[in-house]
Amino acid sequence: MSFNKLFISSVILFSFLFFSSFTAYSQEPETMKIEKLDKQKQTEILQKFLKGNYTEDEIRTYLKIDGYSDSNINRLILEYRKLKKQQEEKSQIFLQQVPAQKEEIKIQEEIYPDTTKVKPVLIEEKLEKKKKFILEPFGLDIFRKAGTLFQPNIMGPVDENYKLGPGDEIILVITGDVEKELKTTVNREGLLYVPYIGQVSVNGLTLSGLRKRLFRKLSKKFSGLTGDENATTFFEVSLGKLRTIFVIVTGEVNQPGGYNLSAVSTAFTALYFAGGPTEKGSLRHIEVIRNNKVVSKIDFYDYLLKGDSSRDIRLSNGDNVRVPLKKKEVVIRGEVKRPAVYELVDNETLIDLIQIAGGLKATAFIERAQIDRIVPFNERNKYKEDRIVLDINLREILENPDKKITLADGDTITIFPISDEERNFVYIKGSVRRPGKYQFENGMTVKDLIEKSKGLLDEAYRERGEIIRKKEDGSETFISFNLKECLKNNIKENYSLVERDTVKILSRIEVEGLENRRVSISGHVKKPGRYKYIDNMRMLDLLILGDGLLDPDFQKKTYLERGDLIRINKDTNRRELIPLNLRKILEGDSTENIVLQSLDSVRVYGIDEIVPSDSVAIYGEVKFPGKHPFHRGMTLGDLILQAGGINAGAYIDVAEVSRVRFKKGTNSRKVDIIKVPIEIDENFNLVKGENEFLLQKDDNIFLRENPQWELQQNVEITGEVKYPGVYSLLSKKDKLRDLIRRAGGLLPTAFLDGAKFIRRKNNIGRIALNLNDVMKDENSEDNIILFAGDHLHIPEIPKSVKVSGEVGLETSIIYKKGEKIGYYIRRAGGYTANADKNRTVVVQPNGIVEKVRRFWFDPEPKPGSEIMVPPRPEGASKDYFSFIRQVITTISNAAVLVVAIRSRR
Repeated sequence: MSFNKLFISSVILFSFLFFSSFTAYSQEPETMKIEKLDKQKQTEILQKFLKGNYTEDEIRTYLKIDGYSDSNINRLILEYRKLKKQQEEKSQIFLQQVPAQKEEIKIQEEIYPDTTKVKPVLIEEKLEKKKKFILEPFGLDIFRKAGTLFQPNIMGPVDENYKLGPGDEIILVITGDVEKELKTTVNREGLLYVPYIGQVSVNGLTLSGLRKRLFRKLSKKFSGLTGDENATTFFEVSLGKLRTIFVIVTGEVNQPGGYNLSAVSTAFTALYFAGGPTEKGSLRHIEVIRNNKVVSKIDFYDYLLKGDSSRDIRLSNGDNVRVPLKKKEVVIRGEVKRPAVYELVDNETLIDLIQIAGGLKATAFIERAQIDRIVPFNERNKYKEDRIVLDINLREILENPDKKITLADGDTITIFPISDEERNFVYIKGSVRRPGKYQFENGMTVKDLIEKSKGLLDEAYRERGEIIRKKEDGSETFISFNLKECLKNNIKENYSLVERDTVKILSRIEVEGLENRRVSISGHVKKPGRYKYIDNMRMLDLLILGDGLLDPDFQKKTYLERGDLIRINKDTNRRELIPLNLRKILEGDSTENIVLQSLDSVRVYGIDEIVPSDSVAIYGEVKFPGKHPFHRGMTLGDLILQAGGINAGAYIDVAEVSRVRFKKGTNSRKVDIIKVPIEIDENFNLVKGENEFLLQKDDNIFLRENPQWELQQNVEITGEVKYPGVYSLLSKKDKLRDLIRRAGGLLPTAFLDGAKFIRRKNNIGRIALNLNDVMKDENSEDNIILFAGDHLHIPEIPKSVKVSGEVGLETSIIYKKGEKIGYYIRRAGGYTANADKNRTVVVQPNGIVEKVRRFWFDPEPKPGSEIMVPPRPEGASKDYFSFIRQVITTISNAAVLVVAIRSRR
């Protein structure tokens, strides 16, 4: 063996052994690590999931990516459920904790106007009043919420006017005649090194300006880069990781201090990171100070009320965002759309405050508003008291904008509601076509109101009507009138109405007692209840209203030999019981079909309520199992017919009869089981001659279920097949490929790698299958046997690959055949600093998860797949593997170089 070959072999062997040993060390099974975790560490992991409110599916996916075994995943999921349940129970207990006793306490004067009474109230009432009257400062809650409203981007894209500076990462992509992707960072001197053209000064240059400058320089190097329709070379410039700037937030903020922020951060961003202004801090005089000069004054109300953020300038390194104290603060409560504590600037008046608060509600009383004022220091010599109350006529200042009401610091403005009492109405009820509330008009009479309500009903009692009139002291008085004369416009009876009058039109039923003209039916009928009595109404009429007795199946369950009529004797005023034969009534016997009287009540009995002493029973596969009346000469066929016939799922070879036999002269008994052969036709009726078995009273007959009988077993196929739909399994050996063939085969657009197979049996769920193997080889292990409820979906060929997780920009990239994971991650902006590259996985369209390799032959994502890059676990060590791999690569390259030099000698 030559020296060159020996040297190369040694280097490769050394690299392989080193790589393997390091890989073995670094790739300690994740499940082993997990099993070594103590209880506290597992709880920390689960608490993170609880805090993020993850679903179990999401937890299972992340744990799978982390290398957890199925048994460990199931164990941690169970622990997660326990912790979540405990958390929910604690929350529920907290919500249910209320004061154990209702202690009466006294509170200070109520803030409501026109009362000075000190009123004892319950604790719950006091808390409710506190909730109503303690208002929050307007606008501060937007900084209290854990949202991302003002969080800056840590990576591109940015707008075209973004000014570049030291630390910005530039991504240059050249395509066409030349395929190249370059990443470079602006250095401290503001210079950018670009291959092909050298250094480019970019300090203070906008992104748009950089694009123009690079075009001028690159077009000199690449003839195809012309910028017109004949161009054959193209380039694009974007930003990767943005530089950071240091800003200071001072004044009345929750967390003043210095912050390292993204270069695209604004004043709102800085306030967000500082926790927002305190309740003492101003939202309307925020200052941005740069080089000891105020470069922007921000009124945050402009953003909250109008969406105007034009004064929210982008910050520069060393800027100071200052929040001073409020100058004037007032409270407005009551009938405005947004009661709260508001900050006012100079020259803003009461009308301005009402507009800031969203305007008046429709229920506002505009004749009077009230200002509770703490007298300012410079005006206290004018008043005897330090606190005063001012009443304001809102109507005057609303109609006269020039009349301005200036407010003072600490003012509390109350806008009162209008009265809840309605006055300009009258009401009509009773036997009219449109009862209800109507507008009162001066001079309105009872006849006018009846005409507005579209007139009387036929049942209206014409001799009398009533007016209920409310007095000012709240009492009521009644006025009666003759309705017939009122409708004739008789002045004495057609009364004039006043506000809040109620007119009542009586019905004949109320006056004449016609509510007693009712009959009722109860018991074994479909529609029991009360029905209107009609003259000459008969028993059959009421039975028909009760419904059911004309239904043959329902009638079989009805005891027709006896029904009861309960009638009130008009002479004695006592109830009498009259027996009825319902069978004769239904057959048309006029002597039984008697005429009913008002208040008659009929009782119908079910066969189960009155079972004759002689009965037999049948159980199992008949339509109406249970006890049935026995009569002499009754056969098995008679009983089956009476029970509605045999069900389709019955075992039709034999019926089992259980018969009790008593020994003569003793009280002992014995049960005999008799097997009776039966035969049925295609309609499941007993064949004549096979049903002549005579029954005895108290016999029990059993028709068993056929264990071999079952309905069709169906599966479903959807998507890119010729005939998608539901198919019945032909046998218990039908397979996946058989189903596709019965569905007409695959369409040209079918994407087999993305096929989704769901098994509902035992709640198994999705099963990952290789449908390509199934279509190539009928004996493939993936060509599984089908079960009822299986569902196969074959999607259309997708066009992209999704990239998510710790990458520059989560997005979907157009699929490119032959490209590995790295291609798509580069297109998505590359890994972030927090990315755990070694645990990157590809979830293929068929559900199979493939991990990234540590050396070569990374899995190739297929169309419709998803590349997931997880974050590096907290406390994880840095990726020394990449560094060692680079060392090995360098050693290998050096070895090849040495060999090349020696070969030339």
